[in-house]
Amino acid sequence: MEKIKKLDFIFVGGMPRSGTTLVGQLTSQSDDVWVIPTDNSIINYLPKLTSVDFDLTGVDLVEIIQRLLLNTTASKWGLSVDEVITASQEFEIKNWYDLSICFLLAAKSKYKQTIYLKSPGLEYYFFTIEQRLPIKYIRKYTYVVRNPIESYLSMKYAGLAWRNKLEKVVDDSINWSFRWRQSVNMYLLNKALLGDNMFLIKYEDNVKNRKQVFLNYFPFLGLELTEKVLNHKNKRQSSINGHGEIERVLTQLEISNISTYCFDYMKLFDYLSADEKSNFYTDFRLTEINLMENTEIIKVLSKKILKGFL
Repeated sequence: MEKIKKLDFIFVGGMPRSGTTLVGQLTSQSDDVWVIPTDNSIINYLPKLTSVDFDLTGVDLVEIIQRLLLNTTASKWGLSVDEVITASQEFEIKNWYDLSICFLLAAKSKYKQTIYLKSPGLEYYFFTIEQRLPIKYIRKYTYVVRNPIESYLSMKYAGLAWRNKLEKVVDDSINWSFRWRQSVNMYLLNKALLGDNMFLIKYEDNVKNRKQVFLNYFPFLGLELTEKVLNHKNKRQSSINGHGEIERVLTQLEISNISTYCFDYMKLFDYLSADEKSNFYTDFRLTEINLMENTEIIKVLSKKILKGFL
């Protein structure tokens, strides 16, 4: 009987406040998994470093790695410069996508476990990871989705850290709706590209019927499901004292905006009943959105194809 190869990497993405942290906490209860302790991965952080060029050919990697380990979320990975440099010898480093893969390989080499990496927005990089990560490493992808009305409500009252970012991250319910749609678009695109190697988890199912979700999820990952996983309690807490006493409500306009702009995708995930009908206004807005989304998808695909040849 052929021995099943052990999983090397688990990558999890989704919108903020969609439950990626909860999935990570539960999965980390497996003795075979090491969860990278950060909400932001090196993969979607590197592009934000304007002082680091995309092209890293002939660049002093030691200096860049030192800066990353000192000044970014990579500091939480527990890696040394030498460990990352050693991993970089496995393949040629041409750009910061390749460098981010080196951090993953260094973590894999050091911790000798399945490496779990989750980050809101990581779904935008699933296919890039698939292209760059050496084929010998077994990897699985997970997308976590939550009702956009509920996730917006959670974001709006999520705590001091998120509240300070709120105006930048979520200008209003319309902005949030577009971000949620873009995230779902990436899920659909990744599903077409990755096929059965990506698993969908609905936040609502994970809360209401965790056992059933993980009875399907852990076999997908090749992990053994234990009571330790199923009985784990969510440790994430708000950073605002008295947060639980805050009245968590949305205005009717916010609910209407999200329901209108996310109408078709909310039906896709059964967040609206099957008999829910659109109206002329909804159809008009969705026509506008579809035109804009088609343009954006073409741009995203073009960039991925071009960078794939770099």
